[in-house]
Amino acid sequence: MLLLWRRPLVLLRLNDGLQRYLDLHIGGRVVPSSLLLRFPTGIVFLHYHSLVLNAWVKQHAEMARKHLHTLPTFQERAVYVDLPVLWRGESQSVGPAELQPLFAAPSAVLLVWGEGGSGKTTLACQMAFWALAENRAARTM
Repeated sequence: MLLLWRRPLVLLRLNDGLQRYLDLHIGGRVVPSSLLLRFPTGIVFLHYHSLVLNAWVKQHAEMARKHLHTLPTFQERAVYVDLPVLWRGESQSVGPAELQPLFAAPSAVLLVWGEGGSGKTTLACQMAFWALAENRAARTM
């Protein structure tokens, strides 16, 4: 528990190192130990704990921010125009403030639906930038 609190990424590295010894090989197939060794809480060891996952994202966010700008999909959608969308039954603009409560939950589903050319991919790219924003208030997650 001390590692989880102080050094959560150590748990991830430990899991990765031990994984090859814990997986079962049955009939030429690999059965991941995570399928067999579940705790009653649903946490598979501790490498999926939110503290570990948050630490991993924090460690890689800057690299992801820089890399997104190099991808053709993101370059083609560099200009984002905030248009109203149907959100919770109303036509309104959607930004980080509206999405933060949704993504604050342990799990969330967001359906981005529309006709071709309506801006679905552009909105998804913008949501990626919001999620990786350095400024916490501008983040969606």
